Amino acid sequence: MRIVLTQKALSNRFLTFPAIFFEKVFKELLPQLQQQWNYRQKRPLPDGVNFALSRFKKIWIVDGSTLEALFRKLKSLEDVPPGTLAGKIVTIIDLVTHLPVEIWLTKSASRSDIKFEPDILNLVSENTLLLLDRGFYHFHFWQQLIEQQVDFITRIKKGAFFQVKEVFSNSYALRDRLIVLGCGKKSIPILTLRLVEIRSEKQWHSYLTSVLDTISRKI
Repeated sequence: MRIVLTQKALSNRFLTFPAIFFEKVFKELLPQLQQQWNYRQKRPLPDGVNFALSRFKKIWIVDGSTLEALFRKLKSLEDVPPGTLAGKIVTIIDLVTHLPVEIWLTKSASRSDIKFEPDILNLVSENTLLLLDRGFYHFHFWQQLIEQQVDFITRIKKGAFFQVKEVFSNSYALRDRLIVLGCGKKSIPILTLRLVEIRSEKQWHSYLTSVLDTISRKI
């Protein structure tokens, strides 16, 4: 006997469907999606990604976002106050496959990205390169990553104070320096990092990284 479901019936069922079921299905599908990507991958990766993969086993993007206000088109959301944010989500994406590695979601839209740092530290393994958004601008977190032999790249905050230890390059379009961040006060660690600044027309784009070895300076 064939069962036919209408779109409305399916939508109504999903409104009461436990979120943990979606999570379970999602995590069961990920390995299959990875295999399919490996099978169909024919396009060459960018040179920069290939070079990074010669140095790192994994390259992950870590992004935290506050979800936009809920749309109140669903009957189940009619009582939600207008403008209510949908929560906070932190996602780790594999840069090579563009597939999600892990997703964390909380209903608290005001929750700081810093609260997700223990989850990230428990997930990452050594020889991984993380591309962090600025929500994870936290010296203690960076120090813990370095101690776990995990490297990172992130943007430096505007007006950040630092001391220059060594200059690797200082040209019209590129500045590459070894710097010291942190004051050592109030248990704030002092970190030695690289500050790489790239000029695009009239604007400089500044990035911090924990990758300090000589070979990596060629990136």
